[in-house]
Amino acid sequence: MSAEFADEKIRRGQVLRLQGRSEDAEAFFKQAIADDPEHAYAYFELALCLMDMEGHRKEALESIDRAIALEPEYSVYHATRAMVLSVLSRGKDALASADAAIQLDPNSAFARTSKARAYLVLERWAKAEACAREALTLNADDNSAGNILAMALRLQGKLEENADAVAQLLGDAPEDPLAHVNAGWSSLQRGDYKSAEHHFRESLRL
Repeated sequence: MSAEFADEKIRRGQVLRLQGRSEDAEAFFKQAIADDPEHAYAYFELALCLMDMEGHRKEALESIDRAIALEPEYSVYHATRAMVLSVLSRGKDALASADAAIQLDPNSAFARTSKARAYLVLERWAKAEACAREALTLNADDNSAGNILAMALRLQGKLEENADAVAQLLGDAPEDPLAHVNAGWSSLQRGDYKSAEHHFRESLRL
């Protein structure tokens, strides 16, 4: 019965997390863990929640580590660990976790995206571009990979390709704040300050 209670709280927490209500979601995930301390998926959801909260990234790492300790065979857990480590600016460790995720599931777009993110942290722009393209080949709707691709192209000075990538992002996800950040930087690099201001303001609004 405790597992059933935990599952219900996880579902409620997921809804709140997707609504951007991270603190409310965190409470439900922690309640789920209290109901079932061996529930790996609850730790995974808690890690996703904490990763987006300033000052809670180390706790996010502890949570995803617990999920992996309970269920080490899930690629998505290792890819999430890579994402958390990237947020913590631990690029080499993130790369190792991303490789572990890919080894478990070579066809995971998320694992490739997590590797691309690690390469961004390591300032290896060409590698980040290549991994982001691999992720998009596996899942053309992966907006995270699209944003990483746009960043990697801009940082390599590939401005025409960057402009195409940004246009694709804005077309596919006009409500994505990071897409507008990328569009703002692209505009700045072209010297179009009015457009850059518009996109940065739109990102803040979203």
